[in-house]
Amino acid sequence: MPMGFLSDIAEAQTAKNQGPSRGIAKKIENNIPDHLFLAGGKIDMRFLLCKISFTVSLCVACQTMSSITTANTIAAAKPSSIDIQSAIDAASDGDTVRVAAGNATWTSNVTIPSTKGIKLIGAGKGKTVCNLAGKHNIFLDTRSTNSPVRVSGFTFTNSPGRALKINARTIGAADWRIDHCEWKGRSGKEAVVYIEGYTFGVIDNCNFINTNRTFCVDGQTRPFDTTGSPMPYPGGYSWQQSIGGASAVYIEDCTFNNSSSSILGNTGAGARLVFRHNTVSGPTGIETHSGCTNGFRNPRWIEVYENNFNATSGYWCGLFLRSINGMIFNNTFSSSYQQSIRFDSETICGSGCNAGWSTSNKTVYPAQDQIGAGIDTGWNTPQSTNEAKLRIWNNLRGAGPAATNIGGCADSLKLVQHDRDYFLQVAPFNGSSGIGVGFLSARPSSGLTIGRYYWATDTNTLYRSTSSTTWEAHYTPFTYPHPLRNY
Repeated sequence: MPMGFLSDIAEAQTAKNQGPSRGIAKKIENNIPDHLFLAGGKIDMRFLLCKISFTVSLCVACQTMSSITTANTIAAAKPSSIDIQSAIDAASDGDTVRVAAGNATWTSNVTIPSTKGIKLIGAGKGKTVCNLAGKHNIFLDTRSTNSPVRVSGFTFTNSPGRALKINARTIGAADWRIDHCEWKGRSGKEAVVYIEGYTFGVIDNCNFINTNRTFCVDGQTRPFDTTGSPMPYPGGYSWQQSIGGASAVYIEDCTFNNSSSSILGNTGAGARLVFRHNTVSGPTGIETHSGCTNGFRNPRWIEVYENNFNATSGYWCGLFLRSINGMIFNNTFSSSYQQSIRFDSETICGSGCNAGWSTSNKTVYPAQDQIGAGIDTGWNTPQSTNEAKLRIWNNLRGAGPAATNIGGCADSLKLVQHDRDYFLQVAPFNGSSGIGVGFLSARPSSGLTIGRYYWATDTNTLYRSTSSTTWEAHYTPFTYPHPLRNY
């Protein structure tokens, strides 16, 4: 029985005992007629029992109606693109499409349209196997007004570039999930998983085998301005960055195995990516691309932590950060990498950058979209230097610390400075420079320089100094596993 009704009864009883005027006010408010109060201010229990009976009956009726409108499950008899698309077309928002075990070669693309959010569930990796024939894909056109979209339990073989596309330069949903899927092999040059626009979700427990360039997170959205220059599209630099928050594409608990040399994944154009708890094997590594080549804005934010990067040959770099801010920590790199971590601000140095970059500020701090530059109100407007920084700490190369290499031209090295735009781990640490690492009890308590950092390994928190003697909690990794994995 609803607690609000019992509360009404109690209030009416109290009001009646407090006197006529109070009783009249409360009986009207609670809709309890005066004749149902007995002598001494007691409520007629026959009324109470009647009300309870009516409430229970109403609840039963509501529950019955709820069961009538429960989401449906629609079966796709075969994993062919025709059968799957037919089931999707027949589904309504919130429905589940279940695809039977079997093997099929796709003859067309499959789309979950912007008009509905559904769960597309196969029988499991290696059981529901879809051969994409080197040219077909699945496209998720998500929207926040729909139910969440989920794709789970498939193996996709012979994948083309953009075998899985999520949105197309739009403002999409922030609650999609891709999980327990497998991609094997690929054709074409583009990334197998391509995510565009202002959209967030999670890819978890997936396997990528010989997919070479596996993922691209591209934050750009339409419209562009008439000159083709970068502009403050939603999801770009005009939107506040929430570090350690849900507003990012999350890739977690996945495995990546490449046998040929290739970039594993990249980001660009205002993208926000969190790559955590993954295992990477083979001659491959992650790169964040600046906007120099395509003429768009630089990537916005990246967090890379608790990953194992295992190069099987002398791949040149495990993590190459180009013109991006973020948090890089607790990763392990094999000694086969020529470099573990490297960063620069490419758009400061690039003389052949396209569109607006050819005339952008490259010499006065802060340069356009440089490391250490954050939120603004549009292209060529002042950028905050308080919101965004690059911080790198506690990474290992084999059994020892992983070195961080800094590249770029003279202007980049002049404009991108340690203890202002980027922060590296310093040992021993006294609070005057860089980032310290250790137990919370070992954190320095005096002589601090404002704006230095300390990673407490026992609280899993990054602290920032706010005075010569005080610290504040600055960053804690987002909930793991990602809450969308409950969907």
